[in-house]
Amino acid sequence: MIFSNSEKLLLRSSRTWLLILTVSLFVTGIGDARAGNMRRQGSPTINVDQPPGPLDGRSFTGEFGPIGKSSNGTDTWVFQNGSFSSKSCLECGFPQSVYSSESRSGEIDFKTTTSCPVSDAEIVWEGTVNGGEIEGVFTWTKKRWYRTVRKRFWFKGRLEDAVAGKIL
Repeated sequence: MIFSNSEKLLLRSSRTWLLILTVSLFVTGIGDARAGNMRRQGSPTINVDQPPGPLDGRSFTGEFGPIGKSSNGTDTWVFQNGSFSSKSCLECGFPQSVYSSESRSGEIDFKTTTSCPVSDAEIVWEGTVNGGEIEGVFTWTKKRWYRTVRKRFWFKGRLEDAVAGKIL
């Protein structure tokens, strides 16, 4: 095949950019599977000796959805051994996580962050428990090498015993 000078220049330029891209991906760790695994090892683990939290032993069932929109579905949120978990999130690979809390005027505010060990995603939960009700927001963040995606959701529910109709 015979190439013109401009075609040869374009071909050389394309190969140069491909080489630069390949080297860049490897250097940043995106092209190296071991680097991805190292990033994921930092996920929080639950210590079974974690001191009990003020919400321990409570499970809530309710709905969640995107901020400003209607419900996407139902979920169950569990507090035990100083940790918080979402049944839906456990099914997606997000482990339970240690929660912090603060009591004020009969309400308990809580916050926790859980990181997925199989992807660069995390969920920050912030909520309030008032008697037999739970309400709050969570922010799901997925980090990608070219951009970060954030989505905010609301959640609201009641103690499972209250949902089942039992007297609390």
